[in-house]
Amino acid sequence: VYACDVVYSTKSQGVVSSEYSSDNGATWNTGLPTEVGVYLVRLTVAQDDTNKYFSASHTISVVIEKGTRAISVPIIIGTSNMQVLFGSSVPTAGKSDGTIQYGYSLTNDISTVTEWYDTGILPKVQTHTTYYVFAKIVNGEKYDDAYSLGYALDAHVHEYVITVILPTTQNEGYTLHTCTGCGDMYKDNYVDKLDFVYGDSNGDGLVNAKDATLLKKYLANYNPNTGTSTETVGSGADANGDGLVNARDATLLKKYLANYNPNTGTSTEVLGPQQEG
Repeated sequence: VYACDVVYSTKSQGVVSSEYSSDNGATWNTGLPTEVGVYLVRLTVAQDDTNKYFSASHTISVVIEKGTRAISVPIIIGTSNMQVLFGSSVPTAGKSDGTIQYGYSLTNDISTVTEWYDTGILPKVQTHTTYYVFAKIVNGEKYDDAYSLGYALDAHVHEYVITVILPTTQNEGYTLHTCTGCGDMYKDNYVDKLDFVYGDSNGDGLVNAKDATLLKKYLANYNPNTGTSTETVGSGADANGDGLVNARDATLLKKYLANYNPNTGTSTEVLGPQQEG
């Protein structure tokens, strides 16, 4: 592929030289050809006075053809703007000889690729869609064009909405990720179940007027200099779940109880931190 190799045999001890011509002998260059093409190659043996051989030359026709090669299938190299990027195909030879391009089709048939690009980017889709991606290396000087096999890729890139599910005394909390396009979901950032009830200031497992009374006493006897009160409350005294026990908790607890329906066991006011997402 890269050069013309000529094997010769002679009994003469004369110096052998070589020349080649690419224009049918109009001009000659010293050495042997290295590029693809059709050439005349002339070998000359100088006169050998010691062994009494005359000078002689012989001309042959030589054709240097392009070499064959293959190229690997593209792979995912990342995502950008909710689109799949693919590439990183490598030819088996002549990596710098030619241009590598990428294309895709909905069928595993390279002849159905309508456009080729220097960078492979699949269309943006909202649901799972399989495309077949291809690579090629073309316009090489020493190697023929090469085309890869098709490789199936899912063009859908998940776009997740995050919802934080807070823990309760019955269930652990977690973060829920839901794809807006295809509905795929997964959970992480699990949080243990609560060992208290928001609004339950006295820790008896119930939320009622007793809790409101205790919380009112706690705040009335709270010393901001020491951060303590003569009254003791449980973790549930933090009725709004902001990590502090103050007048806001007392106000929320008062509203909760005022709007509590004993028939349904619910209130129009919600205790504890609010859900995110």
